[in-house]
Amino acid sequence: MPERQQNSSELDSSIWTSFQYRLLRKISPSEPTYMSGAAYANKSKLRVLLGEDLLDRMKGKNVVDFGCGHGAEAVEMAGVAKSVYGLDILEESLKIARGHALAAGVADRCTFGT
Repeated sequence: MPERQQNSSELDSSIWTSFQYRLLRKISPSEPTYMSGAAYANKSKLRVLLGEDLLDRMKGKNVVDFGCGHGAEAVEMAGVAKSVYGLDILEESLKIARGHALAAGVADRCTFGT
């Protein structure tokens, strides 16, 4: 069976996709996992990334934060949730998270563990 030849619109799309990829790679940070946080500077990271009503839907609920890191989001959620359990594999991060919860006055609603 002969190979199907690409029509011009498929070829144009392929070239455009390749161009977009190269352009994004050019302007993206060198480390793929790097995030500056500029998109949510001085704002609620949770509201910016997950929607305005997210915290409202957590009111009075038990919440789990997988990969909580230093606990910034867990502490923010604890402001409205009944309780928050933050999970992370790094004990050092969990110690920092506990300190953030204590400083924010929500340590009674935050539990951090592995």
